[in-house]
Amino acid sequence: MPSKTKKDSLKKEKTLKTKVSKELPVTKNLDSKKTFTPDSEKIKSFSLNPKVVKYGLPLFIVIVLGGLLFYFKGQFIPVIVNGTPIFRGTLISELEKKSGKETLDNLIIETLILQKAKEQKVVVTDDEINAQVSSVEQSISASGTTLEAALKEENMTLNDFRKQIKLQKIVEKIVLASITVSDEEVKTYIDTNKLTAPEGTSAEDFQNQTKETVLQQKKSTAVNEWITELQTNAKIQYFLQFPS
Repeated sequence: MPSKTKKDSLKKEKTLKTKVSKELPVTKNLDSKKTFTPDSEKIKSFSLNPKVVKYGLPLFIVIVLGGLLFYFKGQFIPVIVNGTPIFRGTLISELEKKSGKETLDNLIIETLILQKAKEQKVVVTDDEINAQVSSVEQSISASGTTLEAALKEENMTLNDFRKQIKLQKIVEKIVLASITVSDEEVKTYIDTNKLTAPEGTSAEDFQNQTKETVLQQKKSTAVNEWITELQTNAKIQYFLQFPS
């Protein structure tokens, strides 16, 4: 009897192991280096077709560049005449021939003036510029036009005009603030040029008008001399030469 009981016990244990093994998930090769992951977590690799790389990518670049050229066509082709384009480079080249040196010289002078203002800590405020703009605007309005129209006639923007005022104010503060004209200088100017008061003009008005003329001449001379001095003392390196 004991042997039969032992036999039955072993049979039951075997049956239980078989049942448990069927219910558990398969875990083959757990000790191997391979890792098994569910299909939903697998990362799909992607590789470009060689033909796409060879033909498609250059075509895409050409399309993008073509779109940019069309969108910014004014930056490359300012005008087309009966189907013939005039390129921006041609326009710039012609402008440089005609006024390149003058434009470059003006830019150099502007730079020197701004550098001198920074060196001497000369500041021109927005309020000063606004006051000058307002004064000019009132003067122009009195003549029956507008500042906007006047600037357009001179091919200038309001920002260009404000920039000029700033440069003018800097020069006034550095160079012109100390310039005066004495009565003796006025008398000498009248005698040298043999001037007489116009008919209907009082002696006082004639004196004041002449004094203003002399003052403007002195200011012009002083500014020219100052700018010449700035250019002489500056280290200017030219990498592009324009015809004189």
